[in-house]
Amino acid sequence: MSMFQKLAIRVNTLHEKLSIELQLKGQELYYSFSRLADTYTYHNGIIDAKASQEWIEKFSLLSLVDWPRYVNEANNIAGEETNYWQVSYTLTDETVLEYGGAYPLPNNWPKLQELLANLIPAMVESYGEQIERIDFKLKNVDQIMPVSLITSQQVYLIKEETLSLVRMGRKIIYEKIDEANQRTYYEFEREGVAYLLDGFQSIFSRHDDEDIQEGKKQHDSDVYLKIVRRNGQIEEFFWDIHQMSFTPGWKEIVDAIYELMLQGSTFLGHIFNSLPYRHVNIDSYILAWVEIEETKEQTYFLLENILAHPGDYLIVPAGNKLEEKLARVLAIEYYTKDTLPIPLVRLRRALRKAEDLRYAREWLPETNLDHRRIEMILAKLPLEPSIDEVIQLTEAIRLKMILGGELIIPVRQLEKMKVHEEYHTTPKEEVLTTDDGKTWEPFRLFVEKDKETFVCFTSSDEFMKDGQARGVIYPIASILELALKTPNIQGLLINPWGKPFFLSKELIKLIFIRNQDTMKKSQLYLEYADVIHLQSDCIINNVKFSTAEKDTIDYALRQLCGPAILPYYDQFVDLDPGEIMVSPGFGSNAKYIFHTVIPDYRLVANAEECIVDSYWEALDQARKFNLKLMVLPIFGFGSAGFPREKLIPLIIETIADWMSENREYILHVVLSTDNYEVYQAFHQYLEAED
Repeated sequence: MSMFQKLAIRVNTLHEKLSIELQLKGQELYYSFSRLADTYTYHNGIIDAKASQEWIEKFSLLSLVDWPRYVNEANNIAGEETNYWQVSYTLTDETVLEYGGAYPLPNNWPKLQELLANLIPAMVESYGEQIERIDFKLKNVDQIMPVSLITSQQVYLIKEETLSLVRMGRKIIYEKIDEANQRTYYEFEREGVAYLLDGFQSIFSRHDDEDIQEGKKQHDSDVYLKIVRRNGQIEEFFWDIHQMSFTPGWKEIVDAIYELMLQGSTFLGHIFNSLPYRHVNIDSYILAWVEIEETKEQTYFLLENILAHPGDYLIVPAGNKLEEKLARVLAIEYYTKDTLPIPLVRLRRALRKAEDLRYAREWLPETNLDHRRIEMILAKLPLEPSIDEVIQLTEAIRLKMILGGELIIPVRQLEKMKVHEEYHTTPKEEVLTTDDGKTWEPFRLFVEKDKETFVCFTSSDEFMKDGQARGVIYPIASILELALKTPNIQGLLINPWGKPFFLSKELIKLIFIRNQDTMKKSQLYLEYADVIHLQSDCIINNVKFSTAEKDTIDYALRQLCGPAILPYYDQFVDLDPGEIMVSPGFGSNAKYIFHTVIPDYRLVANAEECIVDSYWEALDQARKFNLKLMVLPIFGFGSAGFPREKLIPLIIETIADWMSENREYILHVVLSTDNYEVYQAFHQYLEAED
């Protein structure tokens, strides 16, 4: 039996006064509706019994839990000439529930508006024709992107974004174009599109609004909005980016759009996150591995308002029925913030409605940072290095930055934000936070009057030469960015107690500029490092079915991934040389692991063909999964028995041929080995080719 008896709604703004009453008499709803804007509109009538009962059933599903309760004596809202709303809901036992407050309206108000519009067509008519579609476009985004995004490990800057909401089919269409002119396209259905469009309708029906009229001025603006109504009428609005948040009703629309999908939008997501929003403290999280879902040109998984790609780690709030939506996720485990097995800086997606989190890690003596190539170059640098020698070092630093490399920064712990003996008050952006909640101030070294430098170390051995300082581990990109934007800091002094090198702000800028330029086309890199420590989208693994060989990449990956990867090895039994099988990266530094079998050159007649097929198929798989950074260990030497003079050109030419055949796709491939002789052989071959 229905609990519904009566519903009364009042809305008061500078532009209109709205009153709606619904009362159940028998099986039928009696309604009255009045609106005072430029003119006064009044309607009343009776809804037939079947439609009335269907409407009441839908209304009962509308959650009012988060709506603020209205207390007239305390708020005195109705007595003020200001924007307010009030809802009175009477049950069959005469219980009256009062909700209300000043603007903004509750998040699910558009849903109530949609229910009322469907019940009382005359109400919609008073607002004009329904909106069928909106197209919302941002251009010149790369010129107004926040500096923190430009200088962080953002691979491509976005130039243009377009969002379309279509009533027919409840479609959301999202497209972005980056600076490399690569196009990303999503199209899917969402339940809330219709009432979101009705929300647009109520805002943009006020043609007398001064700010709305300002939007109609056609000029070379950053923001463009096109509204298409059901009767074919088209309206266009143009804004500069700074006008967006001041447009009446804009924040409500922004929040509603965000709820639908926009976590996947790099620029829009940051703009929307910068607006005031009610944040919720969350104590329990779900750590999930996202399964693969093929959709047109991209692969993604839509979970609440988070748009994630296959292989991404997700942290999402536990509860609120999210478990039901995780049915297609490969693995779900529950954690608190303190017990998460992976630091938040390693996650590809941040918390719901939270900005990206960059945590430092407190240094421990057993910390292993593999910077052998940088240290090798530093050891050979003369006191006055040539331009070529400096470029060689900055390129090594840049490559390590791309691969998620970290450095040690000497710090002092901050109990409170205060003035230290010889330091000025530490600005917020110069404070480093570790994942245990502690805050730290980077150590500064005075180089001359009023001029200072930050200090960093490439290894624990270099750091321990000081013997007294405490340290944190921080991403190279973040350290360079910090040095670049901090006033009075002249740069970064690397390994001050050993073979030092001063990385000036000018050189840091060149690293970022060079990084942006090279990211616009496919590149082949050579790195001298243990591949296990390199962060990437994917890594190639030569499968070994015996765990007796403990110095192999396969054994190291098994140790990092843990038992989660073991079931995949049952499938690898059928893996032939030249074939690839894909698994998640689990606890490794890669999103995916591409597994293959490298044959013994002395035992397999077509061994060369097999290794070409393995590398080629791995490159094809990287494109299929829309990956941008691949770590390709140099296999074939040692136990596989490939002659060096044959293997080196074979690998280089295979990668070069693939890149030539796939010119329109950008992929960065890092050949890596921790064998110095192999590294030198490849290095000399590449230099001779240049």
